[in-house]
Amino acid sequence: MKILFLDIDGVLNSKRYYQSDEWKNISVKINNGEQKYSPHFLIDKKSIEVLNNLIKSMPDLSIIISSTWKRYGRYEQTKEYLIQNEFQFESQIIGYTPELNSLKYCRGDEIQLWLNKHLDVSNYCIVDDDNDMLSTQLENFVQINSEVGLTEEDCEEIKRILK
Repeated sequence: MKILFLDIDGVLNSKRYYQSDEWKNISVKINNGEQKYSPHFLIDKKSIEVLNNLIKSMPDLSIIISSTWKRYGRYEQTKEYLIQNEFQFESQIIGYTPELNSLKYCRGDEIQLWLNKHLDVSNYCIVDDDNDMLSTQLENFVQINSEVGLTEEDCEEIKRILK
């Protein structure tokens, strides 16, 4: 099984997105009370399109949510937000990493704990804008530039790691 550990903030949204006309229009509507705020607005459809293209090219890829968006039982909501933003592969989201709420743990620890419980993983890639991974995970890690979010170039690196 091939796994993509997926972060959201900085990957499926970015500083570029928050400066876009799309985001500005949503913000105005929310601030004027014309539209209710929802976290699904925090996902950039352009980044979702890039993710969709990656999965189309790798149909055997499964996704594990490693983002803090999984906290407080919001895993199912996170899946809904992705779908509301045109994510096309809901069935390929198969779970999430455990939440280790101590200051002595990092994202890499959560990913390693998940991997230790799922020995059928043949290869994996971690996609995140932060670099709090274990040293043993760095060859499977693609750090995303939070200024622009997930790009086609990032996906080429992900494919290289997963092949």
